[in-house]
Amino acid sequence: NGMSMGEYAEIFAADFQADYAVELERLDKAGLISIDRTTISLTPTGKLVFDLVLMCFYPLHARTWLAKQLPDYQLLAREA
Repeated sequence: NGMSMGEYAEIFAADFQADYAVELERLDKAGLISIDRTTISLTPTGKLVFDLVLMCFYPLHARTWLAKQLPDYQLLAREA
């Protein structure tokens, strides 16, 4: 399982590792993803927080909007 970097290249005519080098390094160092020559996969820990991992790949405007919403969601989680 995981995402095929070859399929990404076919669809977007781009190199996934080049497009997201900073994000991939940060996620790899955190132990949330596993990268081999052809595939990027979530680690068991990464699967627990997959929504946060995926947010790293959202466009800046979406990440900015979500960051403004998070305090409200955190408050709801504490009240639940």
